[in-house]
Amino acid sequence: MVKETAPSFVLTLEMETNPSIISSIGSDLEVSRVIYNSCLGELVKREKQMKRTKKYKKVRRCLRAVSKKLSYYETQENQEKIKFYQAEKKQLVSELFDIQQQFHLSEYSIHNYLKPIRKHFGDTLNADIAQKVATRSWNTVKKKLKGEAKKVKFLKKGEMVSFKGKKNSTGWFYRKKQIVFGKSKINVKIKENDVYIQEALLAIESNLEFEYKTKKGELKNASHKVKYVRVLKRVIRGNVRYFAQLTVQGFPPAKRNKDGSFKHQLGTGRVGGDLGTSSIAVVGENEVLLTNLAENVMNRSR
Repeated sequence: MVKETAPSFVLTLEMETNPSIISSIGSDLEVSRVIYNSCLGELVKREKQMKRTKKYKKVRRCLRAVSKKLSYYETQENQEKIKFYQAEKKQLVSELFDIQQQFHLSEYSIHNYLKPIRKHFGDTLNADIAQKVATRSWNTVKKKLKGEAKKVKFLKKGEMVSFKGKKNSTGWFYRKKQIVFGKSKINVKIKENDVYIQEALLAIESNLEFEYKTKKGELKNASHKVKYVRVLKRVIRGNVRYFAQLTVQGFPPAKRNKDGSFKHQLGTGRVGGDLGTSSIAVVGENEVLLTNLAENVMNRSR
């Protein structure tokens, strides 16, 4: 059963850093990189072991044949054959999943593999952050297993630019317009004329309530709060800057112009939209719009 989640948005704030904070971020980024590469290497090794087995090769061969048959009968609109081969495909996918479990190709298994690696670094990296890094490596291999990627990429030194936790209470977390890490409290930069950030922070600090609709159509109430923090390193015009990206439960404030007026005025009535790969169509009660997306972008598909 899929867990029902409230809407959320990301609020990016620049941090006021010093050499000590920069050193701590750099250390956590490097440990995260080593953990990511170690977990990725272990998963790739398990994948190779699995693919050498006769059982795996047989199931994959059968799955390709069934998928081809299913595609053919879908073009013929033969419902009886479609249902038969859909059931066959479902059974083969289940067998493939069982084989993956036998070779410990799962998110849970890689979390267990992570524990001695984290201990090697003296448990300096927060457990939630380390698990998120391991999950990232698993998601990379999962794409390859599903055929969405041909190969995986290991990270070189300096290529890990972010890390994040699971909750706003351990590791790097947000409290009263500061990012807290251990005994350190890092101020965030807030411009006086940035109404958007001020309104977003006010909603967080006051636990502003909001109402949202679930996928089942039920109305629920919740409060604005920070779910977790992502620490991000960016190079902007040759300068290294550090940001905290707060994933906030709730709705983002409306964007405003410098004079305080709303950037996008809210109208009334129904509007229908159709988003395509290169264009968008919008139909209102009184106006119709058809426009290309990113007209000035050079076509590099060739």
